[in-house]
Amino acid sequence: WFWLLPLLVLTHSLRAVEIMLHTTRITAYLASVFAFCNAHGDVEPSAFNLPDGHIYHDYNLVKPFFAGDGITMHNWAFYGNAVVTDDYVRLTPDRQTKKGAIWSKKPFAESSWEMTVNFNVNGQGKSLFGDGFALWYTQGRGTLGTALGNTEAVNGVGILFDTYDNHQEDHGHPWVSALVNDGSKVYNHDEDGKQVTMGGCQSFFRNLDHPTYVRATYWSNLKYLSVQTLVREGGEWETCFDVDNLVLPAGYYFGASASTGDLADNHDIVSIKIGTPPQPNDEIISKANAAIEEAAKTVGSLEAAKREQQRHHMDPRQLVSNHQREALNARNQAAEPEDEGTSWGMIFLYVLIAGAIVGGIAYFALGMGGSQKGRFDY
Repeated sequence: WFWLLPLLVLTHSLRAVEIMLHTTRITAYLASVFAFCNAHGDVEPSAFNLPDGHIYHDYNLVKPFFAGDGITMHNWAFYGNAVVTDDYVRLTPDRQTKKGAIWSKKPFAESSWEMTVNFNVNGQGKSLFGDGFALWYTQGRGTLGTALGNTEAVNGVGILFDTYDNHQEDHGHPWVSALVNDGSKVYNHDEDGKQVTMGGCQSFFRNLDHPTYVRATYWSNLKYLSVQTLVREGGEWETCFDVDNLVLPAGYYFGASASTGDLADNHDIVSIKIGTPPQPNDEIISKANAAIEEAAKTVGSLEAAKREQQRHHMDPRQLVSNHQREALNARNQAAEPEDEGTSWGMIFLYVLIAGAIVGGIAYFALGMGGSQKGRFDY
């Protein structure tokens, strides 16, 4: 048995080395995963790392998407050509003339929020593709249309990921911009909705083999919306655009929609997570407050101009102040005798004219009477 002892020791040593190597690989893998997450900040919203942050799970779109019946979704509903898979929600397939959308089932009760979205856009097209997808926070929901899959007259805000240039604008595509509307304007598909869009940046998010993200943060007290993208592998969040002096009430719905026309793409939503926004930095606070003050000045100037216009259109006699009223009445009373004399003169003239008319009628009547007597008296 003594000759077996070295063999047993060697066997256990090899097993220990194998376990150590396996543990090292697992540790390295977990480290890479954590490093990836820390580099991208993509797994959870900012609220996940905030001491007082809150994630609104009732508004999140995460796997597994289906409820227990295998047909309906937990907190969201899908419309049109949208298809729910195990790994993502495909708003449109890479086929022509498709529209699809998903919308939260409940209106959002808070006034400030942050929406973090993992999305993927891919297709067969190399140089021509379209039309794009959009994220929404609007009063209504569930109506399909030409505004990248949503209705043309929304009340709220949208973040448009437009992949095809319909009106040959001076900026490149794909183009990310904000749609702001109170429901009174209509999105014009042929002009990429330029009447209701603002801000924007070019972003190359198509056909990438790594995750792509967008994050929209709205601070209601600052009336400020900031949109950031993360599409570069190993990159950082980049500010795409900001919208200031933007009023969005609580009680609207979150959604996502997409459409294709003669050109097409797969438009996929991997996850949507809603949380409380982080504290804005000093730059955002400064920009937001400056925009609010400027808007107040503009409103004040418009009101002053309106009052000035109304003043110039008033009857000057209405501008007499109360302490001038007595003097004005005295002047009017002093002018009354002249007005009274003028009135009696006019009455005398009217009497003379009336007398002349009556005399003339009487004269002709008497003359006609005499003529008739001579004519019929035989």
